[in-house]
Amino acid sequence: MTHPIHESRGSKGNGSLQLSTVIPLGADRREMEIRTYKQDTGGTIVCRVSVSQISECGSFRSHVIGFGKEGDFSCRHGVAKARATPKALYALHQAALNDAEGLLAAAREHYAQKAQETAEPEPLAKAA
Repeated sequence: MTHPIHESRGSKGNGSLQLSTVIPLGADRREMEIRTYKQDTGGTIVCRVSVSQISECGSFRSHVIGFGKEGDFSCRHGVAKARATPKALYALHQAALNDAEGLLAAAREHYAQKAQETAEPEPLAKAA
């Protein structure tokens, strides 16, 4: 399945190139976003994956930051010590898109484990 890649260059259109792809997770109005961009320091480009929940009206995105299983799913998919040329950014972004099914499975597993941990325990059987 192909997903569109969106390009942006900051609010005024003169910043560094950023690539993003949004893929619906299929539950609880959640979307996975794959973003590839130049890091501010270190001369590297990075590809990050995060899941956000979309408001009912569709206007707002919410991502909870936490450690381990506490927050929403997020990970760094790749990093490259390279100039932020369109070719390098697209190559790193495409690598994440090629692994999209694995990333979706990991995100779904993250939320399944969270749901299982927050489910109420079964009541103890009464002694007869």
